[in-house]
Amino acid sequence: GQRCVVGKQSVVVVRHGLRLAERGLAGIAVKPVRYIPTIPAAMIEAADRLDFPLIELPADAAFNEIIQAVLTVILDTQAARLERSAARAQTRGGFAAAAAFLERAAMLTPAPARRAQRALVAAQTKFRAGALDDAIGLLSSTEAGSLDELDRARVDLLRAQIAFASTHGSDAPGLLLRAARRLSGRAGACEPRSRDRARGSRAADRPARARSPRPRYRNASCLRAQV
Repeated sequence: GQRCVVGKQSVVVVRHGLRLAERGLAGIAVKPVRYIPTIPAAMIEAADRLDFPLIELPADAAFNEIIQAVLTVILDTQAARLERSAARAQTRGGFAAAAAFLERAAMLTPAPARRAQRALVAAQTKFRAGALDDAIGLLSSTEAGSLDELDRARVDLLRAQIAFASTHGSDAPGLLLRAARRLSGRAGACEPRSRDRARGSRAADRPARARSPRPRYRNASCLRAQV
């Protein structure tokens, strides 16, 4: 009786596999042992005949992890296509269309850090398109991502630019100062010694002024003689 049940399950698996292949499915993954003892030979032969991908998963494989990995690749690919469309739109001066593409690309990005970076680029493009409220909304979404100090300085700088362009111009100086502090903290390699070298190089680059020698007189009689 058990062999009969297993045989019926194998027939059902083969039949459904063929139907999925006929409907244009990209492939099928089967986890043996848990549902069927092994993948039926008829199903393997049918997959080879139809050039249909047939994947055998290990028994301890988690479907949610596989689906998440596949979706990440699909969404990142779509986001990259939107970024290329935005670049083409910007070359034609279409900043509004480019900003819409970049905003959609940020929404599709699963990884928080990469999503925050794309949202920052979209906010910058929204600002250039004159959509200040949309730019502020995108900047708010960057706070959830793990941005480095340089990107955080860019966020502060863009907030200052938006504040200066809008009616809240009084907030701009503080935001600019915060952006400058982030940038100065990141550029810690600029030490006083290097600044002294820079000043010395600038002084060396300046052309020397031509000075005519001044005559030196020991007393007034020499001055009268010269005159």
